[in-house]
Order: sequence, then structure tokens, then C-alpha cells
Amino acid sequence: MPISNICHYEHEITWVHNEIDDIYSEQVDDSDKEDDQDEVSYESLNSQDFQGATRSLSKDNEEIDRLHLQHYYFKYIWQKNFSAPIEHKLKENARVLDVGCGAGTWLLEMSTDFPRSTFVGVDIATMYPSDVMPLNCEFMQCNVLDGIQFADNTFDFVHTRLMTFAFIDNEWFEKVINELIRVLKTGGTLEIMVIDEYKTQGPVTAQLCNALFSYMHENGFMNNLIPDRVKDYLNSTNQLKDIVQEEKLVPTGKLAGNFGISFEDLHNTWPSVRVPLSTHMGISSENFDELVDKCVNEIDEFKTCFNTARIYAIKN
Repeated sequence: MPISNICHYEHEITWVHNEIDDIYSEQVDDSDKEDDQDEVSYESLNSQDFQGATRSLSKDNEEIDRLHLQHYYFKYIWQKNFSAPIEHKLKENARVLDVGCGAGTWLLEMSTDFPRSTFVGVDIATMYPSDVMPLNCEFMQCNVLDGIQFADNTFDFVHTRLMTFAFIDNEWFEKVINELIRVLKTGGTLEIMVIDEYKTQGPVTAQLCNALFSYMHENGFMNNLIPDRVKDYLNSTNQLKDIVQEEKLVPTGKLAGNFGISFEDLHNTWPSVRVPLSTHMGISSENFDELVDKCVNEIDEFKTCFNTARIYAIKN
């Protein structure tokens, strides 16, 4: 059935330019204060094999720091923590679930901004804070594939983002999204944020990306959790309406000021897939690292950017 026959659909694409130096120093400095290790204790991560179709996670605080920075990076890009028009509910008494909450930065900030609502974060890895947090916020360890430990129609807002490598293709579309919809109340809002492929990429970046997509395809992962596939699947469930997709085309490197330069650190998530990808490419780990260095260095030359999208909808 054509999409137009199923739901109202809006599509907005915005270019994010390079006026981000001030917000970089402000946001990152504040996050360092809020997430100081003397104040917040973190439990160790439970890492699972990337090839086992769950997650590839670092076991040190660098991963937590990267996730904090990533949060502020995308918050500035979007100028807000969510895109769905639900602020009025959040100011009243909403129940919010963040799936794949990671270090918990999004949830901690949201629970502070909206003290009348309650917030729950779930993740298979316990890198979220275990003691110091707002009273209206809690975290739980959960493997979504085993089911989210809440009854049907529990939450007013269900949020997830950047879970590209968390699940293989059929898990996303046969289990995960259906589970997100299950715990969402009728009239509640689901929002999913994803990253699409790099644009205007150089030859080394293209080489790495092509190898990654080939590896993912052979092992059952999506060739990235691209926005159109998410939107189409949400349509096909017949459980959602008023689906909206918003996109931001985001520069990296020096083109994006201080935040773009810092994105080189975020971009260096390549080492987390060093072993499986170097094996897939038939090269040594050392040669793989050399390619990653070249990839980062060519960002400015080719003015590399990437696309990020938020897709949100209301449950029938």
C-alpha cells in the first residue's frame, strides 16, 4: 500500500553550519562537571561479541566520555533533545522510556528539564550511573530481545537513538520496534534517531564504509539503519500514525569548527570493529589502523558530512 494511504508524512532536511565553537566549550565543560567521576559511580560494562549481533562496547571510561560528548554534539545539531511535539506532556506528568540509554546523559538531562515526568533508561550494558541521579529517573539492565520488563501501554514517550549496530536486521524489524510499540500507550509517541551514511566521502572513507556494509550484509546486519527503512517499517506495522521524518545534514572536521574537530574522536569508533573488519578485508590490524588514520585526515579535504534523522509517530 502506498505510504500516502497509510499516514500523513512530513520530510524536512536542514543543513547544520559551523557556528558551534561557543556551544562546544560551554556544553562539553558543563558535561565534564556534571559527570565527574568523584560524584557518579559507574559499574563495569558487559561487553558482547560484535559478530554475535548484539553490541561491541569498550570496557573503559573512554567509551563513557565518548557517549557524553556524542550527546552534546547531537543536541547542538538538533538544538533540542527530541523532535516530537510532546513538550506539553513532559511538563505535566509523562512516563518516558529511553531504550539503549548508554551512559544515561540524555535521560539525566531530560529528567532534570522535566521534573514532573518520570524517566526510565534500559540498556544491556550497565554503564549508566548507579547512585547519583534525579529522583524522577531510574536505570535498569535489559536485553530488549528478551522483552522490556514493562506491561503493554505503559509509556507516553519511547525514545531510542544510534542503535545501528545493536541488532541484526530481522531483530530490528521483527522484535525491537514491535517491543517499543508494545510498551507505548495509545496516543503515545515513539521517536527513533539514526545516522545515515557519509556524504562527499574520500576514497579511504569509502573503502572502509564499503567494507563495513559488506561485512554487515554477510552477517545479517542492516547496511546502516537508514531513515527510509525505519519510516517504511513503522508504516507497515499499521499501529502508528502521523509519521514525521526530519533530517540534518551535518559537516565534520574543521568545516564544523571545534565540534567538528572533536567529531574526529567520535569518528574513531572504527577501532571497535577492528578485529572483525580487518579479517573481513584480509588485512592486518596495523594496516586497518593506518586506513582509519587516513580516513580521519581526509575529512577536511573532501568536506565530508553525514546525514542524521529523527523519525517520530503516534500510536493508534
